[in-house]
Amino acid sequence: MRAAVMCLCLAACTPDIASGSYVCGPDATCPEGQLCNGLEDLDNGLMAETCVVPSLAHPFTCTPEVDVEPDNTMAEAYLIQDLGCVSAPFVNESCMPTDDSADWVTFVAPTVCTRAVEVEARLTFPVSYQGLALELWNVDANMKVADDTECPQSSDNGLMRRCVDFTLTPGTKYAVKVLPTGEGNCNGACAHNRYTLSVQLATAG
Repeated sequence: MRAAVMCLCLAACTPDIASGSYVCGPDATCPEGQLCNGLEDLDNGLMAETCVVPSLAHPFTCTPEVDVEPDNTMAEAYLIQDLGCVSAPFVNESCMPTDDSADWVTFVAPTVCTRAVEVEARLTFPVSYQGLALELWNVDANMKVADDTECPQSSDNGLMRRCVDFTLTPGTKYAVKVLPTGEGNCNGACAHNRYTLSVQLATAG
């Protein structure tokens, strides 16, 4: 008799998870009966995707703030102009659609600085879809010089944040590469994402 009462209690106490109350997890995971909402006008400002009932779910879409395609190779990279020794951030809200191999931006390290200068590159993206990464390349030498690391101040609310800090050689041309990691891609069904890239120069150290 006690076992029957316990089963009834468990069934009656099943939580009712309201639509929109959960952020989609990696691989767009959601509670049973809900789907990850990819509606652009709700989420494109890097608000994390939320789990909703199927009738409210929309497919993933993303419109870049600045469309600089093609930028899939170092040679096609978008040039960030006139970065000073200490600069305001260059910021771009953009997309990594399915089958996009990479997005590149380039800049030239200034030559007139009195102190050593470093680049501070930051990449923020939702955890719901394919993971993204940052690389820094020396364009003149055609050589990768830095990979990203986890940022000291991690994001929350369903967002990931990756960082590259690197001391620059004056007059050298560098490139920042945003690329998919292949992780969290729903077995290919969500091999895309949106992101915010920030690049700025600052005094090293």
